[in-house]
Amino acid sequence: MKQSGSSNTLKWPGLLGLALLYAGILVLREQMFPALNGVVQLRPAAGLAVAALILWGRVTVWPIAAGALLAGLFLHGAGGSALALLLAGVSGPLAGVCLLYRQSRFDWRLRRLADYAKLMLCTAGVGGLVAALAGTLTLAAFGLAGGRQPLDLVLTWWAGEALGIAMLTPLILVWRGIKRLWTPAAPLAETVCFAGL
Repeated sequence: MKQSGSSNTLKWPGLLGLALLYAGILVLREQMFPALNGVVQLRPAAGLAVAALILWGRVTVWPIAAGALLAGLFLHGAGGSALALLLAGVSGPLAGVCLLYRQSRFDWRLRRLADYAKLMLCTAGVGGLVAALAGTLTLAAFGLAGGRQPLDLVLTWWAGEALGIAMLTPLILVWRGIKRLWTPAAPLAETVCFAGL
């Protein structure tokens, strides 16, 4: 997987912050949009994971995994549900971004419609399906499918992943690519307002 071209590297405080933000989004999502038999219809953490992988590369895999595991343990305790969150949270975004970087001339700042289409097809389409399959197979292996048909679980999980990626990833990428013309304090105010969304 190539680096995005972003010159900023993420140091350990940023990696820790990413893990905590990822876990916080998962926990908050669970509180605001309760799961139906272990599957939710909206997964904004997937959008954060894809954006982080695009902006900072593979170094963000471990914080994403740590955040997924932390949230899974907090929400579900040790077991299949926590493992499903971990496997889906890492495998889908990583597969989607790896596929995305195999496409020619992808610009992470999304300046062309073709870049947005590649982002959606690779990360929300294929990566979302990989995450849905990993999560559903893990839930089924632990007997946590709740009596739902596997295809129904996969489609629901996939739609949630795709929606989370479609909503959050372009917003983060475009916001990150904007050149700042304001004072140094402006990005902090933007970040606070952005987090409030």
